[in-house]
Amino acid sequence: MFKLKSITALLMALFACFFLLTEAQAGKLKDPTAVLNGPWTAAPGEAIAFSAAGSSSPNGYVNWYCYNFGDGTPEHCSISRDVTHTYANPGSYNVRLTVRDEFYRSASTTDVATIEYPIPGQQADLTITELETGQRTRRGAYHPVTITIENLDWATATGNVWNSIYFS
Repeated sequence: MFKLKSITALLMALFACFFLLTEAQAGKLKDPTAVLNGPWTAAPGEAIAFSAAGSSSPNGYVNWYCYNFGDGTPEHCSISRDVTHTYANPGSYNVRLTVRDEFYRSASTTDVATIEYPIPGQQADLTITELETGQRTRRGAYHPVTITIENLDWATATGNVWNSIYFS
C-alpha cells in the first residue's frame, strides 16, 4: 500500500516532468503564418472569394481559420481556408484572418476590401470589336460594312448592320 507522502511525491514528480516537457516544447514551436489573397474590390451585393491558401505552420498544419470581415457581421471560423462574403454597403473594410495550428499557436494578418458602386463611363457599354469591308473606298464615298458589336455588360451580338460609315 502506498503512503500519502509517496503519492504526493509521485504527483509532484509527474507535474515537474510535464512542466519541463512543456517548457522545452515551447521553445521549439514556432508561430504559424497567416496569408490572405487581398486586397479586394467589389460592388455592394457582389460576393468576394477570400482564401488563406498561403497560410502554413512549421509545427505541422493549420487547422482553424477565422475571418473577421470588418462590417459588423459575426466572425466566421471553420476548418476551411476558403470562404465567400458579401458586403451590403460601400466603404473600406479591414479583413482580419487569424489561423491556428494543431498546437494552438496562432497568427493574424489584415488586408482591405474596398466596396464601391461602379462609376458609369469606366468601361464602355458597347464596343466595336471587329470591322470588315470587302472593298476599297475613296474619301467621301458611302460603302456597306459588317460590324461585330459587344455589349460588355450582357452578351455579344453579331450580324449584318444595314448602315454605312462615312470615311473621311
